[in-house]
Amino acid sequence: MKRKNPGPSSQSGAPIELTPLLDVIFICLFVVIIGYAQVAAAADRQREEEVAALEEKVALLEAESFDQEAAMKAYEDAAAAYEGTVIGSRVMIVTVSCTYSSHDALTRQIRIMTSDKEFDPIQIRTGSEKTGFSRLSRLLEDYILSHKDQVVVLSLNTDSILVRDKEAASGVLEDLAEKYDYVY
Repeated sequence: MKRKNPGPSSQSGAPIELTPLLDVIFICLFVVIIGYAQVAAAADRQREEEVAALEEKVALLEAESFDQEAAMKAYEDAAAAYEGTVIGSRVMIVTVSCTYSSHDALTRQIRIMTSDKEFDPIQIRTGSEKTGFSRLSRLLEDYILSHKDQVVVLSLNTDSILVRDKEAASGVLEDLAEKYDYVY
């Protein structure tokens, strides 16, 4: 039994055409490449979403860390200032700290530390400085007026403070020291 040549019947022993076979192979390769590109793009999107979520968590942790560091520094400074028997009974020391976040210099916090009263921190951001320092002035003046029979010493902690905040806080403290005879 003789086999028939798959070529045209007019040509005996015609070569087999590979062009259609190569076309099919190339089409299959293109489908595989396009599928891989889509899978890679989806993986990249998922990775970017995970990175964004992690960056948000890091920002929240940095903000919490800043609050804790600012409070700890203010408490340490106040504790060192209140040692002794005269301080806290005849002499009231008020320590003002104005710290900024090392991660975000726009976020700042004013803390007022005394031996007999705890003040809530004053949060300030760029643009709200005037309001924050006005509130500082009001709180200090109320404290000074409630301690008329004692000497009040105002001090400014200059660690971790921006220059503009140092100038504003110093101005508030100097104004109060000039206004009242028992304030230094």
